[in-house]
Amino acid sequence: MHYKGAAQGAIDLVAGRTHMNAGAYFNALPNIKAGKLRAIAVLNADRSKLLPDMPTAIEQGYDVEYPSWLGVFAPAATPSAIVNKLHAEFFKAVHAPDVLKQLEAQGSVALASTPEVFRKRLISELARWKKIVQDKGIKAEE
Repeated sequence: MHYKGAAQGAIDLVAGRTHMNAGAYFNALPNIKAGKLRAIAVLNADRSKLLPDMPTAIEQGYDVEYPSWLGVFAPAATPSAIVNKLHAEFFKAVHAPDVLKQLEAQGSVALASTPEVFRKRLISELARWKKIVQDKGIKAEE
């Protein structure tokens, strides 16, 4: 099933209308702790601090890595000075002790880099997923 957001997928999973779902730790953890969901694998390259005994998919012999990440974007014509100022402010905000604490509680890691490093990461991710789609013959449904 396809969902427009994580919430409905989680609801259907807990209700037994779907058999599995990839989701974020902070969404799934309460239901895992309540015994309503069973974690099968961590889809990042490394184990989660929130689920330290849960092996990654790679550790279990599956060539699957599906990390979740977020980035900040601006229009292409944004002047470098503004991009650099935004970067500096986001970097400061993400590394504030209270923000780091909240991110850690959600199983997230702050990896603030530079606009150029992020651009390269985005290009790499797009190429990775394009290859997967092509290799598997995945087609969009209408």
